[in-house]
Amino acid sequence: MLSTSPPDTSATVATELPVDAFSWVLALFGTAVGAGILFLPIQVGQSGFWVLLLVSLLIYPTIYLGHSLYALIPSRVVDGADFFAAVGRWLPRWGAVLLHLLFISWLLILLIAYSISLTNDLGDFLSNQQWLAITMPHRIWLSFCILTTLMLLVRFARPMLIRILGGLSLLLIMLLCLVSVALVPHWSGSIACDAMVVPTPFILLKQFLLLFPLLTLSFMFFPTLSSLVRDLRCRIPDPLRRQTRLNRIIRAATLALMLFLLLFVSSFMLTISKANFSAAAHENISALALLGNLYTGTWLGELGPAISIVALLTSFLGIFIGYRESLLSLVSCRQRADQGDTTVARYENLLHGLTFIILWPLAIANVPVMAILGDLVAPLGAIFLLIVPAGVVLYIVDFRADRGPAARFVLLSGVLVLVAYFVGTAL
Repeated sequence: MLSTSPPDTSATVATELPVDAFSWVLALFGTAVGAGILFLPIQVGQSGFWVLLLVSLLIYPTIYLGHSLYALIPSRVVDGADFFAAVGRWLPRWGAVLLHLLFISWLLILLIAYSISLTNDLGDFLSNQQWLAITMPHRIWLSFCILTTLMLLVRFARPMLIRILGGLSLLLIMLLCLVSVALVPHWSGSIACDAMVVPTPFILLKQFLLLFPLLTLSFMFFPTLSSLVRDLRCRIPDPLRRQTRLNRIIRAATLALMLFLLLFVSSFMLTISKANFSAAAHENISALALLGNLYTGTWLGELGPAISIVALLTSFLGIFIGYRESLLSLVSCRQRADQGDTTVARYENLLHGLTFIILWPLAIANVPVMAILGDLVAPLGAIFLLIVPAGVVLYIVDFRADRGPAARFVLLSGVLVLVAYFVGTAL
């Protein structure tokens, strides 16, 4: 079971870090709010209200308990190691390397999804403006130009990008909130009645299995938790009070995400018909690009695609920075420690070149993004957020006191996310 603070420390904990705690809640919130949520309304719109309600009831304990167990692992080590370094101490060497490779693969798959989406959404925007007709030759050159520009930015302007990504993420959150509120006057009674129709048990099960992994993916902020643990370790020496503060920050971030995402997807679900959502899934475009198609010539129609492109750009750049750092750290661990700057630069050039060779053909091929997110990204994310932390707590002796129903629930939820989209697609 997760630890809770005794009654005599609650007053002290309540007065600690009021500003810093809020800043961390915002940081965790911003980590989860990325380009992935742009596709969430597409699946929610096809599922309906009752499926969304059912998934929402399960998503809060899954996300809160999963992140709490994830953060528990680095908080137990005494040298400030991050999650992967901490877990590696309880795994054989090959297991730690495999986990690291899976994480790098997860980031690469996200880059694939975002490069496809950038090509589609920017091409759709240019087509709506009648600046470019998206034929296959145009798609080839558009994807080439997008990826070349992004690769040059992350290769030669990375320090500048890191400084501006935080501000862009905050701007993105505010713009997405603006879109959610701006759609309220466009809510339709007939569309709402259609969304409220009670589905048959078979349809309910199928749509639940398709939506649960995507909604879980939209709530993941675990890459930031190791930094949060290190910050709290410096500020709160007492382990019990530190764990209490950690859980409160995670709970606040989870609740804020629930309110934001439910408003966001509900606004789309009550404004746009299921037929339009199905068409958007077939065209492989995001919800905001769909908004641009439906509200052409209005400020909302112009703002939607612009937000989508900014979200995809910031997410691509942020993920690529993490992907680069993870891959280079793995390479440096496998090589001699005395590698010079020239060798590192050669590895980095090779990394950018090989990544471009992987991304460009897939962006041209226009692989369905929803399938990538559901079949690959969400299951791999569940391994890191749910299955590995629960497995460590349940089977490692050092965590015997933390075992209980919460860890078992997280493990079962992780297994469900792992197989749900495959099963839902097959039904």
